Amino acid sequence: MRNITFALDDDTYHRVEKTAERKNTSVAELAKSALIEASSPPSSPVSAEEFERLRQLEMEATKRIKYFSASENIPREDLYDRKLR
Repeated sequence: MRNITFALDDDTYHRVEKTAERKNTSVAELAKSALIEASSPPSSPVSAEEFERLRQLEMEATKRIKYFSASENIPREDLYDRKLR
C-alpha cells in the first residue's frame, strides 16, 4: 500500500472534515473513496439513444411472441436430468 500526501487550503479541509464527521468516517477514508471512485472504470451507463434502440428491439421481439404458457415448460428435474434434493 502506498501513502500519499497532498495539500488543501484551510476552507476546503474544514468542509471535508465536517463531511467526514457527518458520515462518521475520517478525512483519509473520504479521500481514499474519492480516489478509488475517480480511478474506477465507468459503469458504462447506456445513452438515451441506445436505451431507445434496445426498447424498440424488445417491443419487436415481444410482438413476435404469439403464445406463451409457463405451465408447459419442462420441469427442472427433466431439464437437468436429475432429481432435486
